[in-house]
Amino acid sequence: MTGPAFRFLINDEMIVHVGIGINMYITLGVYKEYNEVLAERVNIERGSFAFGFGTDLALRYKLTKGLILNIGTVLTFDLANFIDIQASNPALDTQGWARNYFGFAARPYISIGANLYWENSRLVR
Repeated sequence: MTGPAFRFLINDEMIVHVGIGINMYITLGVYKEYNEVLAERVNIERGSFAFGFGTDLALRYKLTKGLILNIGTVLTFDLANFIDIQASNPALDTQGWARNYFGFAARPYISIGANLYWENSRLVR
């Protein structure tokens, strides 16, 4: 997701983080599926590239001066999706834009991060 982000200070240890912007993501999957028409199991490689817009909402808690705990969710509203399917049987291969596509996804997360601080030092003569 690319776009502006804002932080709202609740107190010295807690911050609310809100980001909004254009969303693009790739989903890849490899699996086997039984095809009734071919009467065989087929290996499938499926990839999709979706984009739209979304938001990242998180609560950040400072555990120490440099260590941060994030609890949040990424919400996306996808307006377009390109699908590419490659199968072990070439008759099942296909690719193209999904028609009348609209998608919504919620991806909750918990992460631990670190703030790095550099101190300015001056040479003393």
